[in-house]
Amino acid sequence: MTQQNLVTTFEGLYGRLQAGELTDEDLIDVEELTWPDVAGFVPRVYASSALFDTHFGSFKDPYDIFRIFMEDDTVLDIGADWGYSAIAMRHQGCRARIVSVEAMPFNIPPLAMLKSIAGSNYDYVHMAAGERVERLRFFLPVLNGSGISGLSSTGGTLTPSFAELIASRAQWFPPKHDGGDDTARIAAVDVDSAPLDAILETLGTVGQRVAAVKMDVEGHEAEALRGAARLLRVQKPLLMIEGGGQPSVVDFLKSHGYFFASRADGRLFPRDGRTPTGDGFWLHPERVAFYQDAGIFEGALAG
Repeated sequence: MTQQNLVTTFEGLYGRLQAGELTDEDLIDVEELTWPDVAGFVPRVYASSALFDTHFGSFKDPYDIFRIFMEDDTVLDIGADWGYSAIAMRHQGCRARIVSVEAMPFNIPPLAMLKSIAGSNYDYVHMAAGERVERLRFFLPVLNGSGISGLSSTGGTLTPSFAELIASRAQWFPPKHDGGDDTARIAAVDVDSAPLDAILETLGTVGQRVAAVKMDVEGHEAEALRGAARLLRVQKPLLMIEGGGQPSVVDFLKSHGYFFASRADGRLFPRDGRTPTGDGFWLHPERVAFYQDAGIFEGALAG
């Protein structure tokens, strides 16, 4: 199937999802999926920055901001996937204790492997960060029987326009062995969710020293942030958010006194919150002096 045909196929699939009209043909049981041996790969890319760069270099640059966080700090990795962001932080000089929060069960083995090799300065929590304690249903795009784990979503981002991103990942997945058309499916995964504030209570003193948060939860950002209201009010950590320009995210963070910043040349600069992708950093004014002294912030705050 050509990439354009694959885009069209996924557009139809996610259009039916949003309309509540999925068919039995559209769905596949998660137990039927195949997964790459990511856990076996983790020790190699953790040990070698050069190897990590070869395979995941395009993900690495934004994490240079985390170089300022040291052993007494905690960094939260919300939506950890298999751990690439935590490893990127390490290779960029971050020495903080990193705690990943990940909902998808198939990503837990590589995170467990990362914990076994990273020692006491890494841990993970198998749960979704949300607004309340509940069971959440995630939808996982599936191509030729292989789950695309990094794009699991509660559904908000799985719109027809999202099809192009998914189709662009097709080259990473095995083609049909019988020479037939590629198959596009959805797997539903139910997971436990809790507010981030409640998750932090389970971490003891580690949860009281949160200096920064990376969040990439595919359209679930506003809900996850609303569950972290106490964290934002009391600890005021630096936030790196995919989709940080969504109106619901912007309104919530501004109500907590945060302002938007973009990254260039290893530093952050205040902006109005509009970027081509909506991704970016959010900072609290009370922490700006520290960021300036650490060499990661430049510019004047409005007002």
